[in-house]
Amino acid sequence: MSDRFYPAAYTEIIPQGEVCWQAPSNIALIKYWGKKEVQIPRNPSLSFTLTACATRTIVQ
Repeated sequence: MSDRFYPAAYTEIIPQGEVCWQAPSNIALIKYWGKKEVQIPRNPSLSFTLTACATRTIVQ
């Protein structure tokens, strides 16, 4: 098995279109500082999600 990813050739051409994605905002009240071994946070963080406030990205 190969350790590398080889994507298949992309042959379909889409003449025009639009892609849209929306994600809610997340506010960190307490952000962890630093990391221990194997990328484990030194202390927990606390955050909340604002479902009514979102970021929307559109690519045309």
